[in-house]
Amino acid sequence: MIMAERGTLNWYCTDYWSDRLAMDITSLKSEVGDRIAYRPHVADFLQALKQTGLRSVIVTNCHPDPLELKLKKTGLDSFVDSIVSSHQLGKPKEDTAFWKDLHQLAPYKAASTLMVDDSFPVLESARSAGIAQCLGILSPDSKQTARQTHSEIPCIHHFDEILTAIHQQRPLPSAG
Repeated sequence: MIMAERGTLNWYCTDYWSDRLAMDITSLKSEVGDRIAYRPHVADFLQALKQTGLRSVIVTNCHPDPLELKLKKTGLDSFVDSIVSSHQLGKPKEDTAFWKDLHQLAPYKAASTLMVDDSFPVLESARSAGIAQCLGILSPDSKQTARQTHSEIPCIHHFDEILTAIHQQRPLPSAG
């Protein structure tokens, strides 16, 4: 049942799963709120973006309710210019039409935009939509073992690996 929704907005929707499973998913997420934390070096990365004057927008598939929990716990919203949930646009980031709709809500220049994500299908969708710089995170859960690299998308383990490039505003390494 869960895998049938993979890649759709329902996959990320706590309202959908609460109805489908007859349980309050947001409350369950709140119970494990102590697990919410920054990835290693994310705060440094976001500070570097601010210091260089680069605009930063968090684009997430996270449903607004658990997103609110995360923001209360981390204050992440204070580090970025804005946050857009795929639920605002009615389609997940895996859908190439998402990026066109995002551009209407939060305009960006595809040729100079960096998209960092821990989902290869999301990064492939962003690339298909013309986003020139896509960067994969090899450990979606920073406490777990890293997965295999992507043949066409450069990847990092942690954000400290690109801090120097951000400070110098130079292109990121290519896939290899």
